Parts: sequence; C-alpha cells; structure tokens
Amino acid sequence: MKELIRRLNHQQTCFYVHVDKNVDAKPFVQACSTFSNVAFLAAREKGTWGGIGIVKAALHALDRIIEDGRSGYCILLSGQDLPLKSNEEILNFLSLANGAVFMDSFSLPNERWYGGGCNRIERYKFHFSESTGDYFLLPSFFEKEFYRQVKQNLLRVLVLLKQKQNPLCLFKKRRFPAYLKPFGGSQWWAMTVETAKRLRSFLQAHKDYLLYHRHTLLADEIFFQSVMEHLASTEESFSIRPSLTYARWKNTSAAHPVVLKEEELPELAKQQGKLFARKFEAAPVQQTISNISFSSNKTEG
Repeated sequence: MKELIRRLNHQQTCFYVHVDKNVDAKPFVQACSTFSNVAFLAAREKGTWGGIGIVKAALHALDRIIEDGRSGYCILLSGQDLPLKSNEEILNFLSLANGAVFMDSFSLPNERWYGGGCNRIERYKFHFSESTGDYFLLPSFFEKEFYRQVKQNLLRVLVLLKQKQNPLCLFKKRRFPAYLKPFGGSQWWAMTVETAKRLRSFLQAHKDYLLYHRHTLLADEIFFQSVMEHLASTEESFSIRPSLTYARWKNTSAAHPVVLKEEELPELAKQQGKLFARKFEAAPVQQTISNISFSSNKTEG
C-alpha cells in the first residue's frame, strides 16, 4: 500500500484508505504517517471475499470524498496495485477524459461468467465463514431447484440457524430490481466526483438496491456497473469506457488474477489505455488492505 501511495503521491492527489474491519489499522496508519494527503476511513467494513462489505467500503470512500469537497476523478485501487504511467501522464489522461466512467461492463446473462452470471443475482448467497470461497448459494423455498437437492439445502438452512444467520429471505423469490438492467464486470473503476454525486442520489432514492445486494455473490462486480449503465443511458451525460486497471488471468474460472512482478512494469506499461495494473507481490501486512480510493483535485478539462 505504501509503495502505491508513494508512486502516486502528487500535489494534485489525495488518498482515502479503507482497512478491513478485522485487521488492526495501526500499522497502516503508521506506514502512511509521512504523507499529509492520506485519510483513513472511520467507517470500516469486513472485506470478506464475495461479500457486500467491499461495496460498502467503496461507498464510504465516495461519501467522504464528496463531503470533503473534492473535484476530479475518484479511482478505486487495491493495496496491491501499481501505476503504469507517471503522475503527469495520469493527470493529463484524466483531464482529457470528458467525464467518462472507466469500468469493464457487460449485460447479464453473459457467457464470460459461469452460468451466465444469473446464479449471482437469482440465488441467495451466504457465507460459512469469512475465508475466501467459503460460501454457498441457495434458491428460494418457492423455487423447484431448492427441492432438486433438498437434503443438502435443508442442511445448509440448519447451518444458517446454528450460526444465527436469518434464512427468512428464502420465503421470497429473489429477483433483480425491476428499475435496473443487470450488468457485470471487473471491480475496479474510475468516475468523476460529479458522477459519484449522481450515484449517491440514485442510492438515496432506491435504498432497497444496497439491501438487495447483501445476498449477491461478488456484488462489487455488479453493483456499480448496473447503476452506471442506467445513469449513462438515461442522462446521457457521460460515456462508459474500459477499466483503467490491467489484470492478467490464468483462465476465465480463476478466482484471482495472476500475481505480477515489479520487473514486468515496463512491458505492462505498453498496455493501451491502462494506467494501473494488479496484482503485485506485497508484504503480508499489505495483503490485508481492502480498498484504496484515489481522488485527484485537478479540475476536469
């Protein structure tokens, strides 16, 4: 994390850092004590893989950025990202972006995701524990699919009760909110503060949307895409362009991207339209970082 901030540190940048609620934040605060433009978010969420906490953490960062009166772009990065371009190149690129939102986005269902991705939004996701991948999906009691594996599913309901998780939602068929079309894509995005304000207004008007995603598998890959596509199609005030973050995947079913090495940076910098890359090797303490939001004070050109 510190290396990412060091490289991006500039008079026109500031950083909003979220540390997983389950982790001691003191080492991170101490590591960034020499930077005057780093703020640690007071509202902290559990960064459970596939959980809603990752979405909430990003929303906390955007709220703080708006409240602080920032302008320019907000870029969601992880503590294992590194920039591929100089700060001057990044700022120049963003000043010419004309307010575009940068995120990978495709309509659902889509063949890029297993089962078209419909299981993520039509089934209820619950976690056995906070370990990566330790979750299960359940259909509603009113879905025929529940009874195709009725013994296994009833055992899972029993687990929920023992863990004091509430399974009452299973008495209702799960449907994506009718006022949006579902879109999915990579978690990492960039949007202007003005667009973040539109997002916040939308969420305030549709409070059920965040609640719905409590049971979405990998909600961070659907939550923002669906709203941004809706706003772009109804307001026509911005375009959606590919993500600025490069990641290399071993295959389409992999849960995590390939770990890159710092010596690969010169080659990675040749990637067209990419300003950042992930993920790179990090010290054990750095691997616990959940999200970093980077905001530029530069007025949009």
